[in-house]
Amino acid sequence: MWLNLVPQTDCCPAKCVCYAEPKPTVACQQQGLFSIPTEIPVRSQRIFLQSNKLTVVRSTSFSSCHNLSVLWLYSNNISYIDNGAFYGLEKLEELDIGDNGNLRTISPTAFRGLTKLHTLHLHSPEFIDNPESSTASNKKKKKCLKKPKSDAQCIKGRGASLQVLRILFIPTIWISLAMS
Repeated sequence: MWLNLVPQTDCCPAKCVCYAEPKPTVACQQQGLFSIPTEIPVRSQRIFLQSNKLTVVRSTSFSSCHNLSVLWLYSNNISYIDNGAFYGLEKLEELDIGDNGNLRTISPTAFRGLTKLHTLHLHSPEFIDNPESSTASNKKKKKCLKKPKSDAQCIKGRGASLQVLRILFIPTIWISLAMS
């Protein structure tokens, strides 16, 4: 199989494979990474960082990736996501932060500005509340989720930070948030 590689001027991070087709992609899965690479090409539309040993998502981790539409961070050791970690990712459509067993709380501002995000994978029963406010248009969405007995905090937010979210995936529960 022949890959259309990203030109060297875009500097592919060490331990990653970068390719331009079908979309500019940085694939760094299963590389034992402890931190998010800093030299991610700015034109990247998809970043795959699943199955590593990442522990933190900083507010600067993806700050130059304005074209990003898919971000997979599942199956890591993430325990903390900075406020505004996804700020500036207006084109992000799919975010998978599932299977990060130490991640118990996500700041309400973590998802601010993600106006195109339609799929959010949490894969964790600790996150029990839809990250939307209790506006009338969201009452149907909030009814779908049940609160288990847990000490973990919920994702809560105010405003329209995730107003286009259609799918929220939690293990053993698949919920469509689209209004019918």
